[in-house]
Amino acid sequence: MLAFPMLCEAIRQRRQVRFIYQSFRWIAEPYLVGYSAHGDMVLNGWVVAHRRESGWQQFHVPLISNVTLSQKRFLRARPDYDPYDKSVAQVIWRFENINQSFELE
Repeated sequence: MLAFPMLCEAIRQRRQVRFIYQSFRWIAEPYLVGYSAHGDMVLNGWVVAHRRESGWQQFHVPLISNVTLSQKRFLRARPDYDPYDKSVAQVIWRFENINQSFELE
């Protein structure tokens, strides 16, 4: 399955995701999917596990592969989560929308 619908579903279900990005395995809490000002589809997420420390990271969705939803859930947004992040020009799906349904074209 493509990364985009899996990431939206993970946000809706408040579930961590595992994926490959730039040849490395990542585990993250996905919070927002949208388009940057440059037109790139991006994911803003809180990195739970990677080679570096945890923290916020923006990923280019076309470079994400092997997405799986974890059984681990996150119930609240991280304190510094910004659902109106200015680096994302057009939001497709974000954490605060979790009670809405969505349809993919």
